[in-house]
Amino acid sequence: MSKVDEMGSNILFFVGRSIEAQNLKTQISYLYMAHVFLKKSLPDNDAVEKVYTDLTVIKEGADWDVHEGYLKGIYQLTEQKVFDLKDVYDKYSSQLDFIRYDIMKILLDNGLKEEQVGSFF
Repeated sequence: MSKVDEMGSNILFFVGRSIEAQNLKTQISYLYMAHVFLKKSLPDNDAVEKVYTDLTVIKEGADWDVHEGYLKGIYQLTEQKVFDLKDVYDKYSSQLDFIRYDIMKILLDNGLKEEQVGSFF
């Protein structure tokens, strides 16, 4: 049994939770947890490192946009407008789908069977 087989269910659990999560911060947190198990399974894998880098870029971008949005929202409230985070969510949710796909591809490339990850594709 390979490390990917051992850790696969944990990785799939966190990827699944990230899909179910309603807010961006929670989705990102679950994907970071999936990455932790992925890193334990494949410590010297470039694709795993790319997942971490891409996830960090998304997190920092989302944090910045949310921060900027709140600042704009505070300004807009003085003009009787309400700030909506939906634009920020929409902007990053498709990028998180690509991260999920990359994680699934890594699992498949390293021995997990298609029927084990099939429900995510």
